Amino acid sequence: MSIKNTWTFTITVLLAFALVCGGLAGVLLGEGLYFGRRLALLASESVFTEMAGHVEGHVRNLESRAEDLISIVEKVDAIRVLPSSGTESPALKVFTGALSNSESFYGLYVGHEDGSFYEVINLTSTELAEQIGAPGDARWASMTVREDVPGKRLQTWRFYDEKLAPLGLLTKPTDYDPRERPWYQSARESDRIRKVGPYVFSNLKKPGLSFVKSIEGTAKVVAIDITLSALSEFLASQKYTENTLVYTFKVSGGMIAFPDENRIVKPSGGNEGATPGLKMAHIDEIGIPAADQVLEIAREGEASQTRTLVEGNSTFLGLIAPLSENRREYMAIVAPLDELLGPYWRFGTLALASAAIVMCLFAVIISVGASGIARPIRRLAGEVEKIRTLRFGSAEPVDSRITEIQALSDTFVSMDKSIGDYRDSLLDTQKDLRDLIETGISLSAEKESRRLMEMILRKAMSFTRADAATLYTLDQNDSLEFAIVYNDTLGLPRGGKADNPFEFGAVPLRDPVSGEENHRNVVSHAVLIGKSVNIPDAHSVEEFDFSGMREFDEQTGYRSRSFLTVPLIPLGSKAIGALQLINAIDPVAGGIVAFSREHQELTEAMAAQAAVALDNQNLMEAQERLLDSIIKLVAGAIDAKSPYTGGHCQRVPVLATMLAEAATESRDGPFKDFALSDDVERREFEVAAWLHDCGKVTTPEYVVDKATKLETIYNRIHEIRMRFEVLLRDAEIDYYRVLANGGDPDQSRLDLDRRRSELTADFAFVAECNVGGEFMSDADIERLRTIARQTWKRHFDDRLGLSRDEMKRKAEIAPEAVPVDEPLLADKPEHRISRKGNGNAFADPELRFDINVPEQLYDFGELHNLTIRRGTLTDEERFKINEHIIQTIRMLESLPFPPRLKRVPEYAGAHHETMIGTGYPRKLSKDDMSIPARIMAIADIFEALTASDRPYKKAKTLTEALRIMEFMRKDRHIDSDLYDLFLRSGIHRRYAEQFLTPEQFDIDVDSAAEGAAS
Repeated sequence: MSIKNTWTFTITVLLAFALVCGGLAGVLLGEGLYFGRRLALLASESVFTEMAGHVEGHVRNLESRAEDLISIVEKVDAIRVLPSSGTESPALKVFTGALSNSESFYGLYVGHEDGSFYEVINLTSTELAEQIGAPGDARWASMTVREDVPGKRLQTWRFYDEKLAPLGLLTKPTDYDPRERPWYQSARESDRIRKVGPYVFSNLKKPGLSFVKSIEGTAKVVAIDITLSALSEFLASQKYTENTLVYTFKVSGGMIAFPDENRIVKPSGGNEGATPGLKMAHIDEIGIPAADQVLEIAREGEASQTRTLVEGNSTFLGLIAPLSENRREYMAIVAPLDELLGPYWRFGTLALASAAIVMCLFAVIISVGASGIARPIRRLAGEVEKIRTLRFGSAEPVDSRITEIQALSDTFVSMDKSIGDYRDSLLDTQKDLRDLIETGISLSAEKESRRLMEMILRKAMSFTRADAATLYTLDQNDSLEFAIVYNDTLGLPRGGKADNPFEFGAVPLRDPVSGEENHRNVVSHAVLIGKSVNIPDAHSVEEFDFSGMREFDEQTGYRSRSFLTVPLIPLGSKAIGALQLINAIDPVAGGIVAFSREHQELTEAMAAQAAVALDNQNLMEAQERLLDSIIKLVAGAIDAKSPYTGGHCQRVPVLATMLAEAATESRDGPFKDFALSDDVERREFEVAAWLHDCGKVTTPEYVVDKATKLETIYNRIHEIRMRFEVLLRDAEIDYYRVLANGGDPDQSRLDLDRRRSELTADFAFVAECNVGGEFMSDADIERLRTIARQTWKRHFDDRLGLSRDEMKRKAEIAPEAVPVDEPLLADKPEHRISRKGNGNAFADPELRFDINVPEQLYDFGELHNLTIRRGTLTDEERFKINEHIIQTIRMLESLPFPPRLKRVPEYAGAHHETMIGTGYPRKLSKDDMSIPARIMAIADIFEALTASDRPYKKAKTLTEALRIMEFMRKDRHIDSDLYDLFLRSGIHRRYAEQFLTPEQFDIDVDSAAEGAAS
């Protein structure tokens, strides 16, 4: 209760003081601010009223002086006389005397009823001198307009100095007629003095007013011009605050005067006698604050009172007052309210600051007084803070005369020690858990089995502070083998049987004879029961057989005592090994102690992670071995499918790997940045090499193995020979028929012998064409067609005994009645097998194949095949063989390769492309292919040239193969840089030593290679 009262008292005192003083200061400050604001507004209204009186008086004085001057001048007779041409008016002195009294008076002039005009201008108060070309020292200017010649008016300028001495003369044509001007017409409407404007003076280009009066005589109108510059300057001087604005305007909205007179002049077509091109601006056009509200107040007649004007987020105080009795002209005084109330706000700020300072001083005094009461509590709070910030063991007792505070202090000191001890224990456990998590992450990331097992063993020893450890793995014989043995005391970081100086035999799980489970050995026992075994002292245990341990200790002088054996069991599976830790070391005393329960639990948790990681590693390695076996199985099946390609799929990976390694080892030249950087990339390349011809499984054997032109499943030359036999038999029958009919036997014999010779020669020629050894000339083809036109007689229906596909091909052919004559050699419709309905492996646009596809899938026509000019393959069959690469790409790209093998289809599918885009199936160029893909092309070609297991061709020697590849390099069919590397690195020699026969390894190989490289 004392703690609560102490703190409540202190807080209450401070809050009470703050509330009382703050409330009183707020009331006083509020009243002061309210009345100060009211006084500021009243003072502003008074000033605005006084300013309005000044402006009104100034305007009325100016207008009164102008009217007085007009009244005086109109009585002078000289103004009624227009001087003759070439002379000055006698009114010059009168006008200059009148204008000298005020700089605001710009000009004095007279308009006559005959259209003549005379004006005197005060040049010192205007900018007109420079505009009209007056001399530099000109003080006065007079301007006369008169009609000298009918229809032509002349303007004459005369310039005078201060004493009216002539300075110059300027004459020019003009169309100015005073009778057409509004000021003239306005004066003629009344005999009183009238005010015209404001408008922009035609010569001066500045705003002003004109006072005019109609008089009797020839001079009908006299007028005086007053510039508004002086009025604008007067308005600009009326500054109550920095942004106070004073201006005059008409109730129609037209501006009269403004502090900046340039802002009220705007371009126009002309108005009120002003020069065309300039006019007075409207009040809404010059961007003054709250102009629309000012104009509305003037039009409603609610003037001569201060008003609050609002525009956007700004507030203004304004006074609008009339300048004329008819309320057509007004003046406005507008000032931002913030500026008018500025002193009021400054007073409020100063008062508020003063109140705050006073309150702070009193708060300090009260706080110092209250702290003496609360000091023990604060010290106790500091000790509590140490506990909160985990600074255990540093709490100190707090002395206080209050019993409760003293008791609480003692309790805190005791609690500090207890929590500190528990914290240390938690930190150790937290470190172990963090290490366990990091170990799990490391185990899952490790990809190499040996390093994985070493990591498992080392982490387990670190967790438990074990001096030695052994990792057992379950082999195929159901025995636990020593995988790795560590012993820090003996210095045994060893792995496997061959790496250890001591003989460690495998531990069988079961007796090999009786099949009984081996529970005598602690490791096999733990694996069999699937639980950990913790033995504090092996020398006092009789349940297990530790004879091997004792023998090891006797040989090494080591002392094995505490054991912790943990089976490695992946989740949902059976044990795959065991982890045995030996001799836990006391971190303080340094002696051997038993493995604690905490250490056992941590080891079991780590063993579970290790078992999963090791099992995953074993599964991955098994999958890799299985994948390799399947790949090699496919490659072997392709090679075994045809004796013509035997061994090709096995030798190409060897040759391609040699060239890839040479490119990786290159430190300069075009391959300095290329590398198969790790085992993953090398394996990806090797898999592509093994599978580069996997599409050949779809190529029919009879196409791959086609040794003669007529060969399909069998050599159809036998059918052709039988037809020749039939023709020869027919010739013999004809011979005997002639003899039987009494014909000439000698002539018949000659005919039979001649026919036999023809048939023998023709068949020999057809058989020779079938072999396809030499290039067929046009003459050979023509002879073949001539032979084909011979006929033989068929007596049996050729639709009997056919397969369903053969019947479909004959369905559109009308059957013929037998016997029928047939050509000796023919290309029949049923010989052509349409591509329709047989699939289109290259039609998928995503595969981007760019190849010319024969119209027919196959054409077995006899003449079509026998007239093949070179080799034994038709275009259809050659396309079918080339189609193996299309099938390779389709097969590989359809497989769900993992990311580490994602480039296998690319590497394997481009070995028939060239560097200039003439290859197949995609017509890729060098820039489209990666270096591994270009390597595959060279390996495929070189192996094919030097292969000696193909019965249809003789193997090339190294010299011949290199010369052929040199031609291919020059034709840019292969990568020139890779071929140079192939030669420089001696790969051709190493490959030849391994796979070529001695006859192929000719002596010219080095010179051939050097010649090719150069």
